[in-house]
Amino acid sequence: MTEQRETNWRMRDLWLPAIAAVLLLSTAARLGAQGPEGPGDTISSARPLLDLVELMEQRYATPITYEDPIWEFQGDIETLNDGRGGQFPASRAFKVPPDLMPARNPKLDAAVLGRALAAYHSQTDGPRYKIMTSRLGLHLVPDQVRGSDGAFAPARNALDTVLSIPVTLKTPTEHLADLCAELSRATGAHIQLLGVSGNYTLETIYMPNGHSGGRLSREDLSVAWGAEGISAREALIDLLAPSATSVPWRFVCKAGKECFIVADAIRLPVTMANGEIGWTALFFDRCASCPKLVSPPTPLTRK
Repeated sequence: MTEQRETNWRMRDLWLPAIAAVLLLSTAARLGAQGPEGPGDTISSARPLLDLVELMEQRYATPITYEDPIWEFQGDIETLNDGRGGQFPASRAFKVPPDLMPARNPKLDAAVLGRALAAYHSQTDGPRYKIMTSRLGLHLVPDQVRGSDGAFAPARNALDTVLSIPVTLKTPTEHLADLCAELSRATGAHIQLLGVSGNYTLETIYMPNGHSGGRLSREDLSVAWGAEGISAREALIDLLAPSATSVPWRFVCKAGKECFIVADAIRLPVTMANGEIGWTALFFDRCASCPKLVSPPTPLTRK
């Protein structure tokens, strides 16, 4: 599994601009033949914490967002020897604590995820992360990252950037595109929105104004949203928290200033009739407690 995982992550970095759904579909490629890792297994990949996030989501059906750091230290970057010079994060490995399973720890919260994060910190020299919580779920955020000199320093995360996006009436996908455009302008990076991985749209699983796609008009699927004086991370939470479906995001960066945002439903492993592992998306899990979107959500504002 280790060699397959590393190969997929390297191909992921090389082909992200061309394959919109690869961030989520590659999970099935990595684990489809064997299912999610068992207790105490080792995760070895270019982004071991993203693998951890996907593993914990699959075990607990709980949303966790993930953010890459801005890669600066050459020791954190590997170059593929294929004549094209493709760069990707250096591979690292750590062992997941064996009791991080619903049978032993029924609820996934910051404390439980923190034990897995502590294992990563104690076993690797990679970027240091912290856990944040919000009404959307759990967030794995870079905390300390090596600069060009190799010394750890406080992370300068792109999603900490304060945005100014006026309130407009658009679809959730259009709002996400506006967020990427404004974040690109504010940071000087190229930040691209990648689409959902299944045969559905974000509007289908978001259910803006109680609608879920079909032949509905753009106006039916539009909500009022904006972000004035809040961070890009808070803006994403504000936009995605009212969704009828949990929509965690992945913020992934190549070496240099080229990043991608994927916001999609949690994917869960299922055992098919032939005994193989398949995948299904978790839809409408927030409907029992999510707000009724007959009125648009009020954008957050920080004074």
